[in-house]
Amino acid sequence: MSDVLQKRISKSLEEHKSLIAIEYGDKSISYRDLDYLSRYISTVITDQCGSGELIGVCMNDRFYYIAALLGILTAGCIFVPLDLLNPAARIREMIKDTGIKHVIGDNAGIEYIGKVEGINFISEDEFCRNGFENTPKALSVTYDQEDKVYVYFTSGSTGKPKAIVGRNKGLLHFIDWEIGAFNLDRSFTFSQFTNPGFDVFLRDILVPLCCGGKIVIPDQLGTILDGEHLSNWINIKKINLIHCVPSLFRQMNSENLSEMDFQELKYVLLAGEKVVPSELRNWYEKIGERIHLINLYGPTETTLAKFFYPIRKEDIERDVMPIGKPIKGARAIILDKNMNICNELVTGEIFIRTPYRTFGYLNDDEQNRQKFIRNPFSQNPEDIIYKTGDLGRLLPDGNIELMGRMDRQVKIRGIRVELEEIESILLGHDLINEVAIIKNEISENSSVILIAFITVKGSNSGDDVLKEVDKYLKELLPAHMLPSDIVITQSIPKLANGKINYKAVGEMYRDNKTLQVRPRDEIEKKLYEIWTKLLGRNTFSITDSFFKLGGNSLNLMRLISNISRVFDIKVSLGVLFENNTIEKQAIVIRKSAVVESLTTEMKYVGKREYYPLSYAQKRLYILDRMFQENIMYNLSEIVRLKGPVDINKVESIFKDLIRRHESLRTSFSTMDGIPVMKVVDEVPFRIEVYDAADNSWEEVLAQFIHPFDLRSAPLLRVGIIKLGLDNFIMVIDMHHIISDAISMNIIIKDFITLYKSKQLPYLNSRYIDYALWQDSSEFKVILENQKKFWISQFENGIPYLELPLDFERPSVQTFEGDIQIMSLGKEEAIFLKEISAKNDTTLFASLLAVFNILLYKITGSTDIILGTPVSGRSYESFENIVGMFVNTLVLRNQINENQSFSEILLNVSENTRQVLKYQDYPFDELVKDVYVNRDTTRNPVFDVMFQLQDFDIQEINVEGVEITPIERNVVSNFDMTFSATKLKDKIKVAIVYNKKLLQVETVQKWMEYFRRILYAVSKDEQIKVCDIQHMDEQEVKKIKSILNLYEKPLDITFDF
Repeated sequence: MSDVLQKRISKSLEEHKSLIAIEYGDKSISYRDLDYLSRYISTVITDQCGSGELIGVCMNDRFYYIAALLGILTAGCIFVPLDLLNPAARIREMIKDTGIKHVIGDNAGIEYIGKVEGINFISEDEFCRNGFENTPKALSVTYDQEDKVYVYFTSGSTGKPKAIVGRNKGLLHFIDWEIGAFNLDRSFTFSQFTNPGFDVFLRDILVPLCCGGKIVIPDQLGTILDGEHLSNWINIKKINLIHCVPSLFRQMNSENLSEMDFQELKYVLLAGEKVVPSELRNWYEKIGERIHLINLYGPTETTLAKFFYPIRKEDIERDVMPIGKPIKGARAIILDKNMNICNELVTGEIFIRTPYRTFGYLNDDEQNRQKFIRNPFSQNPEDIIYKTGDLGRLLPDGNIELMGRMDRQVKIRGIRVELEEIESILLGHDLINEVAIIKNEISENSSVILIAFITVKGSNSGDDVLKEVDKYLKELLPAHMLPSDIVITQSIPKLANGKINYKAVGEMYRDNKTLQVRPRDEIEKKLYEIWTKLLGRNTFSITDSFFKLGGNSLNLMRLISNISRVFDIKVSLGVLFENNTIEKQAIVIRKSAVVESLTTEMKYVGKREYYPLSYAQKRLYILDRMFQENIMYNLSEIVRLKGPVDINKVESIFKDLIRRHESLRTSFSTMDGIPVMKVVDEVPFRIEVYDAADNSWEEVLAQFIHPFDLRSAPLLRVGIIKLGLDNFIMVIDMHHIISDAISMNIIIKDFITLYKSKQLPYLNSRYIDYALWQDSSEFKVILENQKKFWISQFENGIPYLELPLDFERPSVQTFEGDIQIMSLGKEEAIFLKEISAKNDTTLFASLLAVFNILLYKITGSTDIILGTPVSGRSYESFENIVGMFVNTLVLRNQINENQSFSEILLNVSENTRQVLKYQDYPFDELVKDVYVNRDTTRNPVFDVMFQLQDFDIQEINVEGVEITPIERNVVSNFDMTFSATKLKDKIKVAIVYNKKLLQVETVQKWMEYFRRILYAVSKDEQIKVCDIQHMDEQEVKKIKSILNLYEKPLDITFDF
């Protein structure tokens, strides 16, 4: 037996048997156990399959996936990954086209693929039960360097994925090259990020295993989606070598990168996408050259990478990063269209010459003849060169620069995509006549998106066609091949020869003029001006959705105010939700539609001694009386200040803010048993200053934040704790009865403006105007109309949402809370934004849909009731007023496990729009109307709160002073509050929970469930709720093993 891959793997497994081979989350497996398990799998395979047969693999657990890979190779068979990120129909087509007869899979994978005639499924359960118990029998398998060892699929221009067959010696050649080039050995720890469905997975696994290194795989998707999480993980795991695409490297190379990061990291090998030199400036400024960056290049057809370039600091000044020189055992030739060798700096097509290439395309002789051609400079018929289709040029120093493509192939997140394949699939739809797909490069992050232009047959409706086509594509294409936008057009530009003019199509998209419907009258023009100001863009159509263009709930409230001011009519939030284009809003305005909400003008009322409370204030006043010695309704903002702070100036500014905002001069009492508020002209105020050590300031803070006496204004206190020279803690503490989250934002914004010695605009409204409006007879008419809706929502009672609590609910309600935080990364945030735009809904509805599925998964309840706050600032004049405007709405949604995520989102979105029409109805009134049998151990109506803060959070930025917000111990007014905050390019999620009811491990587990659900629906919007796996494989197996302990089946349904 010559030197072959199996021999090298076997030798390494034996030599390093005492070492850890793989670490996956909090689990690990040694080289010895991996050897034992993989050899057992190989015996199972040889008992059922013949040598050289194709074996498909479809499972989630990476331990068993890697063991299956090794077992297949040891059995002398061919490894074929069937990526579960592909639609089931596409996987079945792969099985059919390759002639696979055997598939190794877990239950989820086998169920996902479905029944395929003639396929022998080998269950992972057999390995789980017996893999470490039965001694594997010796195999009599012979291996050869020319053996076929794997099949990987790439996008194909004919409309079907191409299957590429790997060669034993080709794979071993690359493994040997990388180990030798970077002196890799058993001391190295390797990250493993790549999905098994892509050929570089072989590199990620076999390079470490052949040198005795340790493979470390993150068990949470969030690790690689969030830059901060990723960096922490790399640091904690002491990773020495990383393989990744440049788009993932950008997560590491963030603005938060520190020179102290990645102390153990030695190499980052980049491949799959172009490296943008200027993007590395931040890296070299922070890290320098202590970590080696390597640019790799090579198509799947020639076996992994065949070129490499060690990046240097000075390369950041280049326009294009070189792909380098060929590795040992490979050669490059750059030829012009006449097959002549190009001179230096002359662009031509790159051809690769190597005996370590793959066998080419399975069952496709024509493609092999076109791509693997005889070397025109050799007489040897066996001297083959591969035609890459990539354009490049030779630099004077011998390196090669990549200049683009000869065809229309593109890279999406490092994955090859043939645009012709998508076009071919689209043309297979009955409604589509013509198709043109173009790429659009986004300069901000160097990413590529796909845009599909289609013409439709007959007089089919545009919206109906788009929904049908979207569903059709998702059933046939993986997520990375789905167009980001599908545009229906009247015609597609053609060249003189009748072929599609893709350049003209691209210009049509970029200009967008042919797609835009411009304003046609004065009303539409005025609306266009309002939208332009609110959205910060001026190239859109009057038929575009407000949400698709980036609008959010705060912008929508401002849109209401602007329409009210410009057109002198009142329009509700619900009406604008339903009429979310300029064209539709213009129709509403022409009809002068006046709707249920806000039908009266806000009137200024002269000075009085006492004023009525708003509905929200009445509720808080009663709760304060009930829990007088509690800080559950204190709103606090705590920041660390580093730098020179003028405490006298800070105090003077807060006195100005108190004079500006009446709420900060308001006290509360009762007259004849009715709560009232009183606004005074002056109140005593001073900043309380303390001295404390840096490790004891929290004790001071605990004493500073204490219950307010509502009878005494101001219901605001500010404290500064001196920790040392130019080192302070500042806390702003207010009672909720005079403030809300937006109010805190206003105070910070106003404070910064005054600190910079700038003027604040005049306030032409007061909070008491709002309270008096709610006390008016006109408002009571509005409430009476809205009451009917809310009564109908709960006419059959209120079902409790029973969270699976860790502790028994106390007989007296408690509010001791804690908080857990996670960050949804850029890709997750982009998905949520895109799906919201596509479905003409909001980020709020998309997050809520995912959260509802989570609650269904952990409670089993199909009738889910949540609370959510709404801003209540329906008038533009209240945008800058401090006060308690927030109302609480009740959201009731039904979950059916047989519904798809898209259907759930549609229902949640529609329910939310309906509820927002009736948002003026005070929550306290609803409680009186429907909450008859009060349970004092829990909250009225709901115990779980959901909220999204998508208003612009004020950045605290004062010149010369470094300001850092500080999280603190929290009060939990509910069993659980799910709070999402939209930041610049990610979403921060915080779960506040009651510590007397839930353990931190439970909440952390639920957060991971949420992330898994989000990941599942991002890959397939049509996935049914029952098919969403929120638990990992180990958790499922644990539950199954518990159930197996019982002799008789339990009458319990677990939704895995």
